[in-house]
Amino acid sequence: MKRYYHLIPVFSGLLLRLLYIHTFATSLFFNTFSDALQYHGWAMRILAGNPPNPPFFMSPLYPYFISLIYKIFGPSLAPVLTIQGVIESLNIFLVYQIARRISTRRIGILAATIYAIFPQPIFYSGLLLMPILLTGLVLTGINTLIQSRNGLLPGLIFGIASLGRGNILLPALFSSLFIKRRFYLIGLFIPILFLFIINLTLGKSPIPTTYNLGLNFYIGNSPWADGTYQRPGGLDLTRDPDGRKALTSLLKRPVSPSESSKEWFKLGFTFINKHPLRSIVLTVKKCYLFFGPVELFQFENLYYVMDQTWLKYLPIRLWMLIPLFLISLLAKTGKVERLLKGFVLIYGLSFLPFFIIGRFRQPVLPIIVILAGVTIPEVLKRKNLKLLGAILVIGYGILNLLSQSRIRESVTTSCADYGLWAYYNHRPYILRDTCLLILRRSPDNVRALVNLGNYYFRGGRYNQALSYYQRAVSIDPEDGEANFNLGIDFLVLGQADSALLYLKRASLLLPYNYEIPSYLERLKNLKSGD
Repeated sequence: MKRYYHLIPVFSGLLLRLLYIHTFATSLFFNTFSDALQYHGWAMRILAGNPPNPPFFMSPLYPYFISLIYKIFGPSLAPVLTIQGVIESLNIFLVYQIARRISTRRIGILAATIYAIFPQPIFYSGLLLMPILLTGLVLTGINTLIQSRNGLLPGLIFGIASLGRGNILLPALFSSLFIKRRFYLIGLFIPILFLFIINLTLGKSPIPTTYNLGLNFYIGNSPWADGTYQRPGGLDLTRDPDGRKALTSLLKRPVSPSESSKEWFKLGFTFINKHPLRSIVLTVKKCYLFFGPVELFQFENLYYVMDQTWLKYLPIRLWMLIPLFLISLLAKTGKVERLLKGFVLIYGLSFLPFFIIGRFRQPVLPIIVILAGVTIPEVLKRKNLKLLGAILVIGYGILNLLSQSRIRESVTTSCADYGLWAYYNHRPYILRDTCLLILRRSPDNVRALVNLGNYYFRGGRYNQALSYYQRAVSIDPEDGEANFNLGIDFLVLGQADSALLYLKRASLLLPYNYEIPSYLERLKNLKSGD
């Protein structure tokens, strides 16, 4: 019976994931929002025989993955998330396998148990997003690399993973130091070469994988950058997902996919040249954010979900594990552990030119768990490591406590996002009620005020909308969306001078809003007609 103990965390983890998926995740609004909505639309186009033409802005790996599931089970969310839950149970088994190879069977079971009851992977298994697929590829690649003789298969696996997220290529190249390189590198570059040929022949663009690198670089290095995902002023990535409309408006000429990446890079380097000290501070901050105690979000928010589900009762938290991982970096270790440490560090550092969000960290989270689990016996045995471990755990615990106000603010933001999602899904009263609830708790919440103004504006109640927009601008005169919407409201009400004032202000705050110039031109013609 003892020989099967390692399967207990595997099946326990599978049960937790399926329970979460089928009691909450299938109705979670994040799954029909932002990137998830784009992936779904892309998969449906593939099923209809009309896939987007190359070159691709986002990776085609995940849309083709879910389109295959849609083809077998029908275009439903539940089968995709269920299969992701199953992949996650295999990931738990791989955590056990890798940890056992490094240490002992008991440590393997410990690491697998920690990962099985960790809220983050359970949360990501319930999202129509790529992290779980990438996690499975990374763990499979590492496990295969440890066992492989010629390296072709692990290289191929890492090459496929690199199509999903280009940053994986850097730690994958580092991993070539641990195996016969020739076959490994052949396997690694086969998928990349395949996509490059598709982009070159069908898309007429010499782009190796995707052309989102430049825009992601600018998001991480712009006047709005804070190390996390902060969209540049006025950039609407819902209607302009690759930012080419904004660039066309800015440059006054059409922009090709490959050219758009170059132009965003130019803007990012311009910011760095003008603000070198701020750029250095941003880079240091990103390093902290990647190895910090808080799970950052783009739209999908772990804390919003934990606030409403039983995930909050799971005992493991990131701030408990990162200190043990940091201690593992100091310990003398064998070949496999050096591979794992290098993989995590190089993967983390590869994001420093860009920005940090939680789902970027997920593919290496199980490796952090493995190294933390392997380190626990060492910490318990050695007095100096006990002291260091205690200091780091207490320090990270304090950082976590200091982050609670930011976490609560993020939950409020997701509540506002939910209201907006409900509005666009023909339930406008939810937007109104959500905003009013937020304002009762936080009367100066600009996002809720703007959303409430939008609710009344779209209902044709322009004077009521005006009062909320004006209140938002009085609280934060630098909020571009509030100024823009206030200008449009004045325009509809026929107050041209006020409309011009706020739209001009909005054009400075939202330089990438490609609609503002047409409104300003309309006002100019209107005033000249007078």
